[in-house]
Amino acid sequence: MKKEVLLFTSGVDSYIAREYLISQGHDIDCLYFNHGGRYCLNEIRKINMLPFEVLISDNLVLGDIEADDAFIPNRNLLMTIMAQSMGYEKVWLGGSLSDRIGDNKSEVFQRLSELLSTTNESYIRIDSPFYGCYKDDMVKWWVSKHPASRMDLAKNTFSCFEPLEEPTEASIFIQGFKGKFYTDECLCCPACFRKCSVLWNGDIFIHHKNKSIVDHYEEQFIKPIVKTPRSTGTMNYIERWYEELDHGEEENSSI
Repeated sequence: MKKEVLLFTSGVDSYIAREYLISQGHDIDCLYFNHGGRYCLNEIRKINMLPFEVLISDNLVLGDIEADDAFIPNRNLLMTIMAQSMGYEKVWLGGSLSDRIGDNKSEVFQRLSELLSTTNESYIRIDSPFYGCYKDDMVKWWVSKHPASRMDLAKNTFSCFEPLEEPTEASIFIQGFKGKFYTDECLCCPACFRKCSVLWNGDIFIHHKNKSIVDHYEEQFIKPIVKTPRSTGTMNYIERWYEELDHGEEENSSI
């Protein structure tokens, strides 16, 4: 076991965080907690297909406190404390300025670091390399390193609250190239929308299937008090989403 660990979730954040931390000279384990949530089997299936090792632990069961919308209260706090209890001195997450949940913020983990250091009478640090930037910038950084294999960021990650039992075919556009890929993500839930919108920062377009979700985010970001990479990136994706919708309607009308 190494001294540093990245809490791996199979999402875009942790996928990028792993490469970024290694590029900065960190020697890390990747650790996934099979917590019993509704999407764990899908995440593990994705993890098992990755070209690098991710440790899978069954030490933390949280499925019983999962809400109807797949939210698990204090999930990051619980996973972080468990990882430290397993012996890691430094725990990394993929948190960024894009996060809106309370237990993935820098000030929270600064306090928790101090608490765990006091409790264990040794220096413990919990941190994210991305607390100063947005997920949109993270995607741009990763794609700049992998322009020819940017599709990996879509295929090798999983972000969905209502996963499908079997993968289905979905459309994807990359720099003018139109293709298909198989996914077990529903492409209808808020988690899928957030993934679709952030991938557009890397010129990866996946068409989200739920217009009501698109409308919700458009209402939220069309007139932000302060523009951020998240609000701008989301609206750029929505604009592209409508272009594809109009194109599809034109094709159908010509049949």
